[in-house]
Amino acid sequence: AANRPLSKTFCEVCGQVFTPRDAMQTYQNRYFHPHCFCCASCGNSIAGKPFYPKPNNQFQCENCNNALAPVYEKNNNKESI
Repeated sequence: AANRPLSKTFCEVCGQVFTPRDAMQTYQNRYFHPHCFCCASCGNSIAGKPFYPKPNNQFQCENCNNALAPVYEKNNNKESI
């Protein structure tokens, strides 16, 4: 896999070392098993999906972030860049 570190690397969540066959999710030079890289609110894996960094090294999926974010103005016209 591209950008795989040469030294032993441990998952930030479970602490297990990655084997050469393990899938790896990286974020800001930290490494996660895809099944460990989960939304702090609903627990679903967010590997390969949009997510939002939260305090205390936690992450939130798009659905939970949108559900919990303060809504200042109701806008049903979703835009993409």
